[in-house]
Amino acid sequence: PNYRREGARFHERDTTTVSTQLVRWLDNVRRKRIASVGDWRPYVRRATHAVPQPASHDDVSALGASTYLWASPFGDDRLDLFLHVRELGCDVLEICIEDPALVTAAAVSEAASEAGVAVSVCGAFGPDRDVSHEDPAVRRGAIDYLCGCVDLAAAVGSLHVAGPMYSATGKTRLLPPEEREQQRRLAAEGLAVVADYAGERGVALAVEPLNRYETDLVNTVEQGLDLCERIGRPNAGLLLDTFHMNIEEQSLPDAIRRAGDRLFHFH
Repeated sequence: PNYRREGARFHERDTTTVSTQLVRWLDNVRRKRIASVGDWRPYVRRATHAVPQPASHDDVSALGASTYLWASPFGDDRLDLFLHVRELGCDVLEICIEDPALVTAAAVSEAASEAGVAVSVCGAFGPDRDVSHEDPAVRRGAIDYLCGCVDLAAAVGSLHVAGPMYSATGKTRLLPPEEREQQRRLAAEGLAVVADYAGERGVALAVEPLNRYETDLVNTVEQGLDLCERIGRPNAGLLLDTFHMNIEEQSLPDAIRRAGDRLFHFH
């Protein structure tokens, strides 16, 4: 009810309406939360076993909101969002790191603690943050950015760094099989480096498949699992998003079950 669809994009109509309707939706979900998520519990794993579980992450029915609803880019000037989402009834605020220079781990941790809200870290992947790029310098920049997100996640208690970290969002090309295979190989090699770095800090990677209009590399759960296998690290898993799944998957329940213990995060 908060957005209208135009092609593959959604546009916010009115932030006041969004907040009001979100409160009503959250109230309704909370009344039904056990019944609505109970069947998913066997298929959800939260990061790696070595990661301590914050109280608000213990229950897979914990509800969250993204800073993208109110701020882009998010920074320390919008730390008020932690209290705002708590008042809306959320347990988690997902902070999207478009410009790392705007976000201070200590300030985020303090605001989250005061509000009683857990933190989830999500990356933003433009052309200069592409681990599958042909240019090694671009790949190195993407790895450095992701490692910075991992450091932030470890500092603020996020169990993972999430997002479509295998390529630049909006990169949709028709490639011959050998070039596509090279793109997958480069993505897996780069993310293996990041996964090793993250594993040493108790952080997981939650890789998000996007629909065909936003990426040409990982569109489905099957392709996401293939990438995880190529990465070959136990802390590499999936973030599934129902918007993208509704375009690409024949059956959402079957896709969730197929993800199995690789399902780390859910939108």
